[in-house]
Parts: sequence; C-alpha cells; structure tokens
Amino acid sequence: MKTSLGTFVITILVGTFLHAKEMPNYKKYWSSLPPIARTTYVDGIVDGSGNAYIAAAVQWLPPGEILKKPETEKVSKVRKKVSTMVERESIIGVMTDLYNDPANCFIAPISILYIARDKLLGENIQKQLSLARKAAFENHQSLEKVRKTE
Repeated sequence: MKTSLGTFVITILVGTFLHAKEMPNYKKYWSSLPPIARTTYVDGIVDGSGNAYIAAAVQWLPPGEILKKPETEKVSKVRKKVSTMVERESIIGVMTDLYNDPANCFIAPISILYIARDKLLGENIQKQLSLARKAAFENHQSLEKVRKTE
C-alpha cells in the first residue's frame, strides 16, 4: 500500500510539471527500439563499464591487487557496482517490465539497467526506484533553470 501511494504521488508530481517543459520519456524511447538495438545498448554498457573498471583498477590499485584471491573489499565493492553479473536478455526483459510502470518512464536507461540488475540479483529495488524517480525530476528542474538563463 505504501509503495502504491508513493508511486501515485510521484506520478501526480511529475504530471504537474509536464506542462512547463516535457521531461524526456525514456519508456517511449526504450519501447521504440527494436530488439537488436536494446541488445546493443546493454552490450555497450557492459563493455564500457568493464573497460572503465579495468582501466581505473590499473591506475588506482597496486600491481596485481585486482587479481588477488580472495578479492579485496575495495575491488569487490567497485566490481559489484559496475558489473552486470546477469544475462543481458534477463536485464532487457526486466528493463522493459520496469518501464511498463508509468512512474518509471522518466528514469534514464542507464539507471533502469542497474536497477534491473539488482532486481535480478534478488535485491529490494523500491528505494532505488524512488531515488531514481526523484533524481529524474530534479535533473529536469535543473535543466529548466539553465534553459531559462540562456
């Protein structure tokens, strides 16, 4: 009940501010992509985050630390934040399901991807969704302020 009420309130708040300037509707964008484009998007995030993780590790960690077993806490924490750790088809399906909730339509695909991953890993994602919805709205407000000063 609490989650439904929160979703309702966020939906109303977002709807109220659509009249000023429309927020980017990522659900429409995601829904318009053919399956191959969705796969390419997820593969790009996986490849990019993996490459960034390795490049950062090489620069920031002592030689060989990234390969230590058991993995150090620092390495483990960062790896778990950037790695997807689940099959891309599963992530794509959960991303699509998450975008079917109108309250999530303004959350950027990169955020939805990692929320989908966490859901597949068995985490409770309600707090993440709430924070992502709020961030989407706040980012939109900040952009509007910048546009008004131009």
